[in-house]
Order: sequence, then C-alpha cells, then structure tokens
Amino acid sequence: PSPLRSVVISEFLAHTDPPLVDTVELYNHSNQAVDLSGCVLTDDPNTNKFVLPSGTSIPARGFLIYDETQMGFALSAAGETLYFKNPSLSRVLDAVRFEAQANGVSMGRYPDGAADFYPMATRTLGTSNSGIGIHDIVINEIMFDPISGNSDDEYVELYNRGANPV
Repeated sequence: PSPLRSVVISEFLAHTDPPLVDTVELYNHSNQAVDLSGCVLTDDPNTNKFVLPSGTSIPARGFLIYDETQMGFALSAAGETLYFKNPSLSRVLDAVRFEAQANGVSMGRYPDGAADFYPMATRTLGTSNSGIGIHDIVINEIMFDPISGNSDDEYVELYNRGANPV
C-alpha cells in the first residue's frame, strides 16, 4: 500500500464571507512523513484543478492547509464533492461529499483521522480538530402523522438546552 493512503481530507471550510476564504486541510495519520508532490485537490473528478507542488510533504501526524486563493477554486457553499487524488495512479485517495454549509462553520473529522465529518465547535484549520459543535437549540419532538389524521395537529417542538434565552 502507498504511504499516500494515510493522508485524508481532515477539515474544510466551504461557506465564507471575507475576510475568511474557503480552505481545505489534509491530515497525515501515519507515523512517517509523506511526499504529496503531484497529488490533486479538486471538486471535479475529471479535472485536476489544483496540483500540489513538487517537494510538498506532510509530517507524521501533521496538517497541511490550502485556501481558495492557493488552489484557484472555491468550494460550493450549497454542497458538492471534494476529491484528494494521486494522478499518477488515477486513484482517488480520499473524498468527501457534503451538503449545504453554515457560514463560517468548518466541517471536520473528529477525532482527527476518524471516518465521519461533523460541524466543528471552532475552526482549527492547520491544527488538531476541535470538538464537535453542539448547539443550544435542538429539535426535540416532531408530530408528522397525527392519529387524528388532521394536518393541523402536526407540529415541531424546539428545545433550548442551554442556560440562556435564545
């Protein structure tokens, strides 16, 4: 197996307003540095939009970030798929498909290198991912098919689990 298999997309920021810019973070979960020369970040599987420069490496348990000004493309706030590819093998090393994003909120794997992505409590691009963002307001209960059969009896209950009014 290629050492490149230990590098994953770790965190991304896809909905920004200036001065923030869309950013992608890579994470190496192995215990050795990995040469990323020629690897590709793209949101189009048929186009190598950003080729990592020759001599690019990521340290063991390290992070590497690229923003939209470096990559030459922005991520879609409405959602899309982001690919990390090794072009010499024509192989996708990692990919993440995401839905519409909240403005200024990054999505990341928690803990670092884990399989699933979550909204992060804080943006931590370039370092270990913060904990999962927990919001005070949650959907507590839904009535979508009342026994009465009357759609006027449908409801959604919101709950504030925080200490302050919202």
